[in-house]
Amino acid sequence: MDYFGEKSTQVEPSVLKAFGIQITSRYGKAIEIIEMISFCEKIAENSITSIKEVFYDSKASICNFVFEFSTFLPEEKNKILQIAKETIGQFMWIDECIYHKHDIDG
Repeated sequence: MDYFGEKSTQVEPSVLKAFGIQITSRYGKAIEIIEMISFCEKIAENSITSIKEVFYDSKASICNFVFEFSTFLPEEKNKILQIAKETIGQFMWIDECIYHKHDIDG
């Protein structure tokens, strides 16, 4: 079986909950699941509750976040961005800009 094709599934299920946050990898890619679980773990360690869902669009290689705006605290924004930069390879942020792991600006 080819586990490394563009649309090949590496992990099943590709939708699960980690630390109370739903995570989804469009094509069930292992690295995406690993990155999202690491992100959710750090979010939980920091007692941040404003993340509802994390979705990695495998086709575009971009991770997206769904926020609970009713509980989103402004002071959490920078911490969430920092955690994303530490754990997620490439992601779309609130300002609709794409950031990459370990970006130092912005």
